[in-house]
Amino acid sequence: MINSNVPSVFPEATVEEMLPLISGSKSSIAVVDGNNKFLGLVTQLSLVIEATRFNKEEIIELKEIANNQ
Repeated sequence: MINSNVPSVFPEATVEEMLPLISGSKSSIAVVDGNNKFLGLVTQLSLVIEATRFNKEEIIELKEIANNQ
């Protein structure tokens, strides 16, 4: 079981869905299954690395998504 104060996502979550969850003071997101069983962790660094694989326009869009949440 995961603490309800820790943001969590299902394995199929996208970068766009995770960015708002990790903005601010949150440093990681738990990945859980349908039974809320811990499967892994997504860190801010891993999201930044994944986001930088996008082209410039996509990075700007991702930044706007994160800032609007």
